[in-house]
Amino acid sequence: MDRIHLWVLLALGLILLVFSLRKPPIKDVILVFLLKAYFSTFFGVIVVEKHLLDYPVRFLGQYFDTSILFEYFLYPIMCVYFYRTSYHSSFFRHCRTMRLVYSRFDVHRSSL
Repeated sequence: MDRIHLWVLLALGLILLVFSLRKPPIKDVILVFLLKAYFSTFFGVIVVEKHLLDYPVRFLGQYFDTSILFEYFLYPIMCVYFYRTSYHSSFFRHCRTMRLVYSRFDVHRSSL
């Protein structure tokens, strides 16, 4: 049953990958995907060797201690979608909003 879940996740990941490569900037998407896969290689090995995380069922389990499906495929795809959703967000707009909220709080606080 767990193997079926892995195959379903693989199919879902392939579908999401196809949809993520349809919109520009494709260069940025590929860069995010490859960088996340590269960094998850090192961090995944460290986490598994320290026994902080265990993958009981995994693809190519006789060769790898980590989950190849998650570290090289699903996690980078999730990061691509996070990049896509946060591409047009503005950190400074958020900071300005928070400054206004807290400045109003200080005005009410000083009148007490």
